[in-house]
Amino acid sequence: MAKRIPSRLARRQGKKMARQSLLMILLAIAGSLIFLFIIVPQIVQLFFRFFGSGDLNFNPEDTIPPQVPVISPPPEATKESSVVLDGFGEAKSLVVVVINGREIDRAIVDDKGQFSYTLKLDEGENLVSLYGVDQADNESASKQYVIIRDTKAPSLVFEDLNNDKQITGRDQQNFNIKGETEPDSQLSLNERNIYVRSDGTFTTQIYLQEGDNTLKFVVVDQAGNRTEQTIKVNFKY
Repeated sequence: MAKRIPSRLARRQGKKMARQSLLMILLAIAGSLIFLFIIVPQIVQLFFRFFGSGDLNFNPEDTIPPQVPVISPPPEATKESSVVLDGFGEAKSLVVVVINGREIDRAIVDDKGQFSYTLKLDEGENLVSLYGVDQADNESASKQYVIIRDTKAPSLVFEDLNNDKQITGRDQQNFNIKGETEPDSQLSLNERNIYVRSDGTFTTQIYLQEGDNTLKFVVVDQAGNRTEQTIKVNFKY
């Protein structure tokens, strides 16, 4: 049987099909590259924008406020010109110090979450507020404290008691003392504590010996200011 030789037309059609196949392969490769490097990134960006983030590095935006700064309770009143505020906050954040509605400074919180700040006080009432600011500028809620700077010694006045007072009669030997001082102060008579009422008034008694008696009063207010007063009275039966 004779071998069949392909015709020229068949050869021509074979070459055409090969060129078409190669073109289809090249078009498929080009389409894949376009899809991978152009279309896919656009889809990813649209996805993250839809969910509130356009960051293709998957780093979400920090919108969480730092913790409220916490300090050791400061004194309610002091005679000192400054107090030291020691406390804790979010590591590497800032603690904003506000006094009487005015921002005066910012303290740096270290890597361990600790900070210390020396606060200068005005005479009278100081309304101190502290709040945190992190590296993303998020602000925490604020914490308020009231610190009173008082440099005046407490007053001490008596009712019917003065130096060199003469007291007579056995019925006066257990002598009543009435007076007034600064509210919430600590008062003592000859090292014996005396209760001071919320309005600053007080009442106490002392047993007098015949002859001269020395009455030593000491009053210390909440700020630590001190007043001493010594009164001598003479008692006769």
